Amino acid sequence: MTCAHPIGRHKTVRRAWTDEELSCLKLWRVDGGFSFDDIAAKLGRSRSSVKSMANALGIVVYAQECEQREDVWQDCEVEYLREHYYTKPLKEISRALGRTPNAIWNKRRKLGMGKKR
Repeated sequence: MTCAHPIGRHKTVRRAWTDEELSCLKLWRVDGGFSFDDIAAKLGRSRSSVKSMANALGIVVYAQECEQREDVWQDCEVEYLREHYYTKPLKEISRALGRTPNAIWNKRRKLGMGKKR
């Protein structure tokens, strides 16, 4: 399946999700491991809209099982970071938590976790 949405369409207008968009969301998030930011950019939707729809469809990863504000780290996210920081690549953790690698790096520092060896 190919998804023909243009990249970078940023006009945010409230509109119903099309079947094609839902298929793309499933394909890109589950099979492709794309971040919510990437999917939002490709579909021309907000990050929160994409996260909400993914949640409604049951497309979750470890950290998205808890309710989350964008700027506040939830306990389950911190737990995931502590469990996996030294064993998984930063990109993989970033995708799983739906946060940027910079956010992961900064949180790691705030938690007093040392650098990867």
